[in-house]
Amino acid sequence: MFTLWNKFPQIYKQLKHVEKMIDDRLHTNNPNVEELLRSLAEDQGKQLRPGLFLLFSQLGEQKIHSDEKMIKIAASVEILHKATLIHDDIIDDSPLRRGKITIQSKYGKDVAVYAGDLLFTVFFSLLTEAMNGSKYMSYNSQAMYNLLVGELSQMHLRYSQTQSIADYLENIKGKTAALFKLACMEGIHFTQPDPE
Repeated sequence: MFTLWNKFPQIYKQLKHVEKMIDDRLHTNNPNVEELLRSLAEDQGKQLRPGLFLLFSQLGEQKIHSDEKMIKIAASVEILHKATLIHDDIIDDSPLRRGKITIQSKYGKDVAVYAGDLLFTVFFSLLTEAMNGSKYMSYNSQAMYNLLVGELSQMHLRYSQTQSIADYLENIKGKTAALFKLACMEGIHFTQPDPE
């Protein structure tokens, strides 16, 4: 786990639970898929998005009623991030990510697409359990929409020599910033007495 969180012992402890939640959710009875899921679960990365969710949840006026609910939401944000990385590696034909072989390089693009899609289903499953029909689910859908529009815009401008800095910033706003914004907004949302 990223050493930044060592300075925040409570968040560090919660992120350990997030890691376990991700590990518990990325399993299957299919031995052919299990190896792939294990590699996804074991690559924990920096945990920036779930860490930001947990950090922002401390800024609210009340504690979320359930630590398990917090962990599920934090894990869902990280799983969504993992799914987008898999798809991004396919699009960019990246052989490595963070110095490790990518899913698409190891298993092929077809398998990688389905692995990313599988992570999307785990993301929505965790959200459904944690949010229990909350109106805030639409915020997650909007974040996914913005992320995918950003990806499509980036693909459209991929080799354009006329891409402006404004175009680039708009694309990363849709891609990279969408998940950071989601993590922070959810953290605040779930600790307000009246989320509206």
